Amino acid sequence: MKNKSARITIFAVCVLLGFLLMLQVKSVKIHKQEDSIPTRTEQLTELLIDEQERNAQLTLQLDQYKAENERFKKEMQESGGEATVLLEKLARAEILSGHRAVQGRGITVTLSDSTAKNNAIDENAFVVHDTDLLRVINELRAAGAEAISLNGERILATSEIRCAGPVVSINNRRYNIPFVIAAIGDPDVMETALKMRGGIIDELNTFEIYTEIVKHENIVIDALRHDVIFSYAKPVEEE
Repeated sequence: MKNKSARITIFAVCVLLGFLLMLQVKSVKIHKQEDSIPTRTEQLTELLIDEQERNAQLTLQLDQYKAENERFKKEMQESGGEATVLLEKLARAEILSGHRAVQGRGITVTLSDSTAKNNAIDENAFVVHDTDLLRVINELRAAGAEAISLNGERILATSEIRCAGPVVSINNRRYNIPFVIAAIGDPDVMETALKMRGGIIDELNTFEIYTEIVKHENIVIDALRHDVIFSYAKPVEEE
């Protein structure tokens, strides 16, 4: 009887040990799998490093382009004659492409969220959106603005202005309020275009969004901070 009881006890202990061993092996496998899967933080860190490296390469490439451009300018100045006309065309092309800082008379338009948004049922109606910024910029262009920047970012045909969560992405850089739009052109014409009845400023004031327009005798708009790379658009070869 004692031997039978002892055998049952040993069998039970063996089963328990086997079960515990199985759990241990399974736990080790799970930990190995978890270790092999990168965490969200690691993924974001890798993406950030890749983006920083890409920006550094683009900045280096832009500096090289600028150095070559200055060398060409110097050679053209030294050659004289027809080169003067080419220099003028080059300067115009640099302004149009945003690769040269410009200055002149103009206005600044500052937009910021309404303070009433905290008491509103729909807070989205009381904050500045990318569509609001685009409408202001379009009005300025229609009013003859020759150069425009948004929070210091030069605005060109290739510039993107879009919502990115609680901020707005401009030329792939993120900005929060306040948004300051600078435009070079006739200050009176641009101000009138923005303040016309039923226009964009009128609409924004309905939702108590902060707007301020200031005229300036001289505004400096910086050059584009990155180079525009064309991967698909190629110049048409003339016959």
